[in-house]
Amino acid sequence: MTKQIVSCIAVAISPFAAADDWIVMARETPRPLSTDRPDQTESAHTVPKGWFQVESNLVSFSRTYGEGEQAQDTSLCDFLLKYGITQNTDLQIGWAPGLLHRDKDSDGVLTDKSSGSGDVYLRMKTNLVGNDTGPYALAVLPWVKAPTATAGLGNQPG
Repeated sequence: MTKQIVSCIAVAISPFAAADDWIVMARETPRPLSTDRPDQTESAHTVPKGWFQVESNLVSFSRTYGEGEQAQDTSLCDFLLKYGITQNTDLQIGWAPGLLHRDKDSDGVLTDKSSGSGDVYLRMKTNLVGNDTGPYALAVLPWVKAPTATAGLGNQPG
């Protein structure tokens, strides 16, 4: 599993490492840090050209209650890696290498359990207005999900 994680990250960032102008970060003062996680919304601000930004957590836990059942989800070491390709556009890759999902009935008895890794998300955010100044900001954020999750955790049936 560790080799898979390291390989995935190396492949994901290799195109950016080859860029000649990524050293531009030493010459510019960046805009203030603006994260897209862990909240439920996305910031309209982008990472400056030539800069990397990593957003991650060690452990994330959520519990959802439904009619007569309960779902528990735990995520380990998920991350969002961003790289500024222009002053107003950044590329992003996100992945959760460790996931655990549990379903319990109304008596608290475990009815289903699955674990593995999650899907890989590729995104490109482009700020249209207000990236550096102004009372508001607007961006577009198209994305693609690669179905890499373990069966039962992504869109693939278990």
